[in-house]
Amino acid sequence: MPKNLSDPYLTEWIKYCKNPVMAPTQKDKINASSFRDPTTAWLGPNKVWRVLIGSRVNKLGLAILYKSKDFEHWTLTEKPLHSATGTRMWECPDFFPVKTDGNKGLDMSARGKKVKYVLKNSLDETKHDYYTIGTYDATFFDSEKQRRILWGWANESSSVKDDVQKGWAEVQEIENLRRNQVKWPSKILEGGSKLEVTGVTARQLIKVVITSRVYPTQATDNQIKLFVFNNGTSSIKITYLNAWRLKKAQIS
Repeated sequence: MPKNLSDPYLTEWIKYCKNPVMAPTQKDKINASSFRDPTTAWLGPNKVWRVLIGSRVNKLGLAILYKSKDFEHWTLTEKPLHSATGTRMWECPDFFPVKTDGNKGLDMSARGKKVKYVLKNSLDETKHDYYTIGTYDATFFDSEKQRRILWGWANESSSVKDDVQKGWAEVQEIENLRRNQVKWPSKILEGGSKLEVTGVTARQLIKVVITSRVYPTQATDNQIKLFVFNNGTSSIKITYLNAWRLKKAQIS
């Protein structure tokens, strides 16, 4: 909790004396190792706080839901917000609203006919992110830029030696490392075709929405290429594509 509530930047934090405010128990039938990654708390229209936590019971993946009226005493709800059999451990769940007629981020209080809610979770079993879209009566919302910042996972198979050589690994604040931007306008990609993205080095790049790291058997420096491909039989439309080369991060 903040050490000084009058500090507008909340630069110093201390441990809350009543921790933990949420914890797995034998009654919940949840193992402590399957209880992780709470979302940002949000306040519902009934003035009750809510938090999602990733979990599992055997092979049942769960986004369990806690509620609180005072932000100190939390109660696990009888049913999870969502679950799916055979998916095992759910990590880094998130829950947030999106507009169906625009691309600006929304605060959690958003409601209306043109608002949908997204439940995102990362599966420990597959190392992929999954999204469920529906209606509802965490993520961080940047109200200044009207955008929602979402953390996802990309399967990282670099060795420690590789990480040291390239200068970064699992970088979170990645926007400051971007350089040499390549922008594509809308394109139609025919079935069975591919297009090369030139102007960036594929071994250190970032693409909006889709992040891809490829390690071929023999390819170094300029021999590494980046392609956008369509292995299907029907044509698809690329709305836009942005790609950047990444400079080395300063790690302390």
